[in-house]
Amino acid sequence: MIVFCDVDGVLNFHQAHPNGYCGTYPECVKQFNRILDEFPDLKLVISSAWRYLVYSGSMNITGLENLFLSHGLNCRHKILDVTRKDLDENDSRENQIMEYVDRYKLNKWIVIDDLDLKIDNFFRTNGEVGLTKQDADAIIGILQTTKMAQILRERFFKCS
Repeated sequence: MIVFCDVDGVLNFHQAHPNGYCGTYPECVKQFNRILDEFPDLKLVISSAWRYLVYSGSMNITGLENLFLSHGLNCRHKILDVTRKDLDENDSRENQIMEYVDRYKLNKWIVIDDLDLKIDNFFRTNGEVGLTKQDADAIIGILQTTKMAQILRERFFKCS
């Protein structure tokens, strides 16, 4: 299962530090860690503007993973990739995600973002508070349902 993850509005609530940069908020990270801990096989694709830390050459995927680890995210060996760069100012996150899904022929994925995306498999957080316990509970429920459906399909097809 792939999680396309935004950062600002999911792992924080868009509040900048005095230096002008947004970091993460411990309670949001705690809730995201609940999801990661519940599903150890989840892989992350960063769809956030934070992906430009990779595209700018400031760091590679491993460096981005280490940055998130230093913010308390339980993401060791979980960050798979980032979505592509914006083509222009009108390029949409939906297009970037769907191109990724199509390119890699993904059939198990979810998007967690605070933007109002018009896309399947989407869970919207409130960007003013970030990921809450209720959000994490709902996402865990969605993923458990998806996992159970997969198990049933595998067992059904094995018996056929």
